[in-house]
This record gives sequence, structure tokens and C-alpha cells, in this order.
Amino acid sequence: MTNHTRALRTTIAAICCAAALATAGCTITVEGASNGSATTTVPPVAPAPAPAPATGVPGVTAPSVDSGAAQRLCSDIGAQLSNWRIQGPTLGRGGFNLVVQSWAAASGGINLGVLTNRTVIDDTTQAYCPDIRSQTLDLLDIPTLAAGLVGL
Repeated sequence: MTNHTRALRTTIAAICCAAALATAGCTITVEGASNGSATTTVPPVAPAPAPAPATGVPGVTAPSVDSGAAQRLCSDIGAQLSNWRIQGPTLGRGGFNLVVQSWAAASGGINLGVLTNRTVIDDTTQAYCPDIRSQTLDLLDIPTLAAGLVGL
């Protein structure tokens, strides 16, 4: 294994460890480094407070989500529920953000509308798939789907 590959693996492991175990802390040891082994410790950190639900931007209306796009959102989220059960809320929230961002990009360019009015995700899922919405809220430990969206 080259030093570049070892450094890349160490960096990826540290990032994954920090994301997955942010509240517990972890230690990463890479064996076989030129001077023996290298150890990196990621200390535990307090979890960030949940973001406040976005209620929209004044003067900007919620994007129009047709039934086809709404059903795709429901099926995209529903397809990830078993993964989020295994991953837990910390990693699951990241996956949820990826699902919503991908869906918004593929749904006729409504990214800006979702950005300015995150509640459209709650409204859409409440209307089209309330059971999937409820499971998502429970699995990700969030009060609203809008509250689970970061940087969108």
C-alpha cells in the first residue's frame, strides 16, 4: 500500500468516525506507517442543536409539487428507511438530506423553492405518504422533516 493510499484511508476513516461517533469519540490506528503506526484520536463533541424548522422566506411561495414528483419523493424516502434504521439518526439525517436534494434537482428544478420553503417537504409527505413521513421523523429523531434539512 502506498503512503498516498494509506493517508487517504486514514483521512476517510477519520471523517467517517467523526460523523458517526461524534458524541462518543473514537481512536484510529494505522499500522505499517514508515515510523511504526500512526494514531489519531477524535474527542467526543456535544451534538449540535437541531436547526429550527424553516418556515419559508417572506414573499416567496412554496414550489408546486405535482403528484408524480410527490410520489417519487415518498418512494425515494421509503426506500431508505431500512438503511436509516441500521445507521441511526446521525448518519440517517445526512442520507435524508441527500435524498431530498437529489429529488429536488430531478423534479423540474424546484431546488430553489425547497431552499426558500423547506416546509414543502413536510406538506408533500403529509399529503402523499403520512406513514413514511412518520417513520422518517421517528428514525431521524426530528420534529419535522424541514428541521432535518441542512444547507438546502
